[in-house]
Amino acid sequence: MGYFRILAGHNSLGIEMDVAWATPGQFTVHNFPCYEDGANCNGGVATQYYEDPSKNVEKVNERLMREKKRRLTSVRKNVRG
Repeated sequence: MGYFRILAGHNSLGIEMDVAWATPGQFTVHNFPCYEDGANCNGGVATQYYEDPSKNVEKVNERLMREKKRRLTSVRKNVRG
């Protein structure tokens, strides 16, 4: 099991055709084995809460605009040679 990052909106590897994922709630900052129900996670161990980036539409749009500008700049540099 693991994870990877992939650019949204391009259907890379056909992954956007059929997607299923799990969004974590809280997790331990340092590798600490928590019980499945999370009962022992707050016992003096630093936990962090995951902020799902897909729920913040403004940030997603800002990132997509930055990527678009970067690609346009790259294309212009290649055309000018």
